[in-house]
Amino acid sequence: MMFCSKHSITKKSKDTFGKELKELDFKDGRESKGENRKILWYGIRIKDEYVKALVLKQKHQTTLPM
Repeated sequence: MMFCSKHSITKKSKDTFGKELKELDFKDGRESKGENRKILWYGIRIKDEYVKALVLKQKHQTTLPM
């Protein structure tokens, strides 16, 4: 979403974005380890500037006890 905001691009749902990637012939895969199953897209990476921003954001998030 940071990329969309920065470049004034309309945000899309995860499902819509995934369908559009498939239409562009990107291949997807799944990594299953325990309960945290991840969807992967081959040939796509997150640019360093966004990785750094995501890491900083995660460091500043607080989890409240239940």
